Amino acid sequence: SATDPLRGNEPLLQQISLSMYCIDRIESSVSVSFSQAEASCKKQGKRLCTTQEWEKACKGPSSNRFPYGSEFDASKCNTADENGTKRTAAKSGEFKKCRSPYGLFDMSGNYSEWTVDGTDNNQPLKGGDFSSEDYDARCASVKKRAKTYKDAGSGFRCCKNPE
Repeated sequence: SATDPLRGNEPLLQQISLSMYCIDRIESSVSVSFSQAEASCKKQGKRLCTTQEWEKACKGPSSNRFPYGSEFDASKCNTADENGTKRTAAKSGEFKKCRSPYGLFDMSGNYSEWTVDGTDNNQPLKGGDFSSEDYDARCASVKKRAKTYKDAGSGFRCCKNPE
């Protein structure tokens, strides 16, 4: 797919249609693998979000680069600070200005969140974590990891189809 040279490997914006879905307002457990996150959502009668659902919820209707707007602001979310110094994890929702246009907390920083893209054994972690600098804290940021991977910065939130 085409990429924008000013945004590195971030794909150019495309309009896609998504079915209606519900998504958790805050992040869930941390230091979990993809398989553990998937099982936790299922136990709650939910599922992991698809990459597209997660990104739409982060970007909002205006397709922001960050949940709060188009320019990185290290004071808004739990990411590396303005000097690039890594922070530590915080309680989900603690950074009150780190909200997407849909009112979801911590979609940039704090914990990278597992999503599903269904392509192979490696699955996407979205949104960066508490150590991420601006580029890695974007809504479009993605890192693929094995389903068994987990670290102190990996978490998730669940989605559900409306009833």
